[in-house]
Amino acid sequence: YLVLADGSSSEKYSLTAAVSGAQEAESIAYEMKMDMGVIGSIVIDGRVDAANQRMAMTMRFAGVEMPADMPSMEYIIDLESQTMYLNAEALADSGLDVDTEWVAVDLGDTSMMDDLGAMGSNPADLASSLADAEGVEDLGMETIDGVEVRHYRVTVGIAEVLAANPSLEGQYEEAGAELPDEIIYDVYIDESNLLRRMTFD
Repeated sequence: YLVLADGSSSEKYSLTAAVSGAQEAESIAYEMKMDMGVIGSIVIDGRVDAANQRMAMTMRFAGVEMPADMPSMEYIIDLESQTMYLNAEALADSGLDVDTEWVAVDLGDTSMMDDLGAMGSNPADLASSLADAEGVEDLGMETIDGVEVRHYRVTVGIAEVLAANPSLEGQYEEAGAELPDEIIYDVYIDESNLLRRMTFD
């Protein structure tokens, strides 16, 4: 994730300041990559307007055998009204008769919001679980996309993880996997206390 915060802290490369800034941020831009094993991965470029509870995402498939002309899937989600707008181009080959540019889906009447899981979550909410870490290990300095960052390994108990991302439990159940007692995140913070990357298995 790339989370835009105010970076006003006098500290540098601070995990605490980055988590605090992420939770207070009104505008967030991020990239999410979900590894699906041998079938490839899903890459999402997203933006969040936290003040107005809206998200915009473009989802594409990488390493998956898909038609070369398959369009990326564009979504806009209004979290307050629980409405998702899907760019109708993604339905071009579905056989559905769609005569509008965007299709509205009432997420309150479907299980789709749960199915979206982390894809439908504000990354700042996911980052909030780091504030309740059980352990933090400083792994030193690294470089991401030409930017110097400090790498932290952060252990968070599963209760705190689920509080920030409730849909995770359902994702484990669908995969037939047992929830772990804790999740270990690799977190990368830059000089301005911006959360540059956050990964976990």
